[in-house]
Amino acid sequence: GESGLLEKTSAEAKYGELKLMISANQTETMATYYTLKSIMNITDSFTVNTTEKYLPLTFSSSPDTSLIMENPSLQRLLQEPVIAEQNIKAEIAQTLPDIRIGYMNQSIIGYQNINGTESYFGSADRFTGFNAGLSVPLTFFSSHQKIKSFHYKKDALQKEAERGKVVLQTQMRNAYSDYLQHLTEYQYYMSAGNGNAETIIRSATLSYNSGETDYLEFAAALETAAGIRLNFLKCINEINQSIIEINYLINK
Repeated sequence: GESGLLEKTSAEAKYGELKLMISANQTETMATYYTLKSIMNITDSFTVNTTEKYLPLTFSSSPDTSLIMENPSLQRLLQEPVIAEQNIKAEIAQTLPDIRIGYMNQSIIGYQNINGTESYFGSADRFTGFNAGLSVPLTFFSSHQKIKSFHYKKDALQKEAERGKVVLQTQMRNAYSDYLQHLTEYQYYMSAGNGNAETIIRSATLSYNSGETDYLEFAAALETAAGIRLNFLKCINEINQSIIEINYLINK
């Protein structure tokens, strides 16, 4: 009966807020579980090991932006101008004149009437001949315009590939900058932040038990310590997400 109405109401409000947060976390956990199950394409149930200490992924060196050349989406963009160039060559080949040259060498064994005289021809007597032809496509002018449009398309695809490369390079630089920032935050929590949280909890508990602080001050101190711990876990997740994005960009 020593608590006032404000303390009682505050405790009830915080209790309800935490119950909603727990329920939301459970729902998100189940949704993530089924998403992971779908990605792995399995029907059997599985468990996730939660006994190990939650640690961030590691990234050993500064990424080289040239490694994005292995990215599948960029590879596809770079391949498009090459295909367009092959289409241009194929279309040009269809507009070239078709030149045909033939040669004949044969024998006609037997008697042949040559200018009213019967003459005998044996296998040693050879008859030779040549023929040549030239054909020009009637669609030359229309094909010329088509080739011109292919060149425009190739140039556009080349620009798109260059822009895609710049975009991926920018994404990689940003991801690495985020990684360095989150790594700095992680090092702070490891060196001081987590220790401060423990000190806050210990000091607040002693002060509350000895009557030096009231419930509201005690709850505020615990909330501050919990916030530090939560931010520490968020920091680890952000490090992991940055490294995952970098690995995706370099197709690792």
